[in-house]
Amino acid sequence: PTLQRWQDALQNGRLLDTAFRIARGDGVCRWMRSHAAPRRDSSGKIFRWYGTLEDIDDRKKAEQALRESEALLRAIFEAVPVGMLITDSPGGRILMSNPRAEAIFRRAMPVGESLDVYRLSNLFHADGSSFSPDEYPTVRAIRAGQTTVPEEILNRRGDGTHAWIRTTAAPVRGKRTAPAWGQCSRFRTSTNLS
Repeated sequence: PTLQRWQDALQNGRLLDTAFRIARGDGVCRWMRSHAAPRRDSSGKIFRWYGTLEDIDDRKKAEQALRESEALLRAIFEAVPVGMLITDSPGGRILMSNPRAEAIFRRAMPVGESLDVYRLSNLFHADGSSFSPDEYPTVRAIRAGQTTVPEEILNRRGDGTHAWIRTTAAPVRGKRTAPAWGQCSRFRTSTNLS
């Protein structure tokens, strides 16, 4: 395919930008990137080609390692026996949810949707009073910059049933320590109520 791309570039006078593997004299294969551009005279005729050849093997290996690492973390996230939601801060948009969270809440948790859609009128104290927005574990975790203590919250689920849900939330930080760019919440069903 690489030679064919070069032939096409020569025939059509198009830029060439392609990656390919090449075997060195010692038998070791490495990824390379070739870039070529034609130079034309005043009539538009190509009279010279300029090109570069770059060894991109280390980058390709790093990209593959990153894909494998992300796949492993995704598999773990999907398989854990507790519900998990990851949201951004301060917007509260859902970045990720696992199947167990959707089973606990008995509703879909679409990526990009605001977590407020699920919190408003669905979280209650033991006395039946609704949670105020400042009381949400996710908000408290971001504000305090630390993991909330596990607590039980009465939740009205997507199918209208109620269940006590044990939850905790933790801020998630990038390379910088502040501010937190999101949070991760963990849920499990404590008791189903009829």
